[in-house]
Amino acid sequence: MNKALTSHPVPARFYSLPLALAGGALVTLSTRFGAGIGGDATTYIFSAKNLLEGRGLGLVGPQGEFSFLALFPPGFPLTLSALGLAGLDLFAAVRWLNVLLFVLLILTGAEVVRRASGSALAGVGAALLTAVSPALVPVYSSAVSEPLALFLGFAALGLLLAYLRPDGGSRRLLVVSALLAAYSFLTRYASAAFVGTALLALLFSSWPVRRRLADSALYAAIAGLPMAVWLVVDYLNTDSISSRAVERAEAMVGRAVDFWPQLGQVLLSWLAPASWIEAPFYPAVINRLLPLLLAGGTLLAAGLALRWLSRKGAEGPQADAARLLRVLLLFSGLYLLVIYAVYVVTVPVISVNNRMMAPLHAAWLWTLPLLVWTAAERLPRLKWAAPVLALALVGFAAWSGVRTARITADAYARGLDFNTETWRTSELLQAVRELPEDVLLVTNETAGLLYATGRAAYPLEEPARGVPLPDFPRYGDGDLTDDLGQQLFRQGDALLVLFNTIYEQYEPLYGDQAVQRVEALKDGLECLHESLQGVILRYPQP
Repeated sequence: MNKALTSHPVPARFYSLPLALAGGALVTLSTRFGAGIGGDATTYIFSAKNLLEGRGLGLVGPQGEFSFLALFPPGFPLTLSALGLAGLDLFAAVRWLNVLLFVLLILTGAEVVRRASGSALAGVGAALLTAVSPALVPVYSSAVSEPLALFLGFAALGLLLAYLRPDGGSRRLLVVSALLAAYSFLTRYASAAFVGTALLALLFSSWPVRRRLADSALYAAIAGLPMAVWLVVDYLNTDSISSRAVERAEAMVGRAVDFWPQLGQVLLSWLAPASWIEAPFYPAVINRLLPLLLAGGTLLAAGLALRWLSRKGAEGPQADAARLLRVLLLFSGLYLLVIYAVYVVTVPVISVNNRMMAPLHAAWLWTLPLLVWTAAERLPRLKWAAPVLALALVGFAAWSGVRTARITADAYARGLDFNTETWRTSELLQAVRELPEDVLLVTNETAGLLYATGRAAYPLEEPARGVPLPDFPRYGDGDLTDDLGQQLFRQGDALLVLFNTIYEQYEPLYGDQAVQRVEALKDGLECLHESLQGVILRYPQP
């Protein structure tokens, strides 16, 4: 079957193109009302907008004060700025950029797997799993930095693998790979894992020692210099690195333990939807065992595959497949280590979710067809093995496709994040738009308000800081120290725009008393507007 494919007049690298276009179509449908816009997305897009308008790379506050982009590296907003210079609307541009990036990611995975294995079917398998992934399609439907960073990082590793082949030849591949890795690193700090993987692959390659050292030094210089420059700029503007601080030692202990159950939930979500995982009929023991089986089974199969692929005298596809498998495993380990370290050591704490683990998921999806191909090559006498494993892979892809179709259909009907129908038709937002421009605002949804109305607001500090107040003070009567928004509200210079999402924001702080806390917050304040989405409140003036 493989021979029939490779003898076809159409080049094998194009076999995955229909699947890549299908994946792009899923993202297009999911973003019918626009790409998913959340807090991070708002920061990225408005930082790019402000740069285009000459204010600088960062955000403008409620009174026109400028704050430098601190929490995130600049790669993604700079990319959006370049699209804006071309005359494109930033919100439309980010949607179509993500569609393109998902198509390119699928093609990259397919080509890397195909070239390593020499099997067109293995490449098609990688493309299929990526295109229908219920974890990746939502990520590429959101205006976040991961889509750009993932494509750049994996493209960098693909070019590096081509360079490391015995016939790889030109050092241009090495330079281009390093440039792409630098861009990925400048887009997401966690892309340090791509750079680290490349350096280790070079250091432990089969080249002579002198060449290995020279290549590693060149790669490190190219991939690391832009980030080094950025960190200096960041520090000079903010007196910090990425606006992060070191967590207290006692808190680190709890973080070190809490990380793993969250990771387990993410791994579970790769296999089954949340409605199943959280259902009463779903035994809790499965929630504990399946992540271990997934991780352990993949590592065991990969270890056995590497043992055979790396046997003495192996060359051609076997050697190439072994090299790719090592790189994927190495990257997965380094990426997990980076995320774990940041989660445990730094504040504010990062989320452990599908978005954060998207690079790990992509690496896993590309590992699976490689393992099936290895089994087919290793066990030719067991004629049933290859068809059974291939059928299992197709079955998993079909199951993933059903899940992704449902996710896409829901996004198509409702929209994503701040582009859902609730936000698009909000009477509360319309009331905000009708307020005089010189009126200052305080809100529990600063990002949503900025996106929907273009107006910057002071944050409601209580949920923003995550610190509960024992005495339940009315807003404006609490501690005004370091709370400019509340000071201005009490003085009558600002209004409080309170979205009903306040209840779910307060629940982690107050539990069953969340409703009571919200009512105390509003008690006695003058209501200027009330609708299903929330209220606009004013502090009563004498």
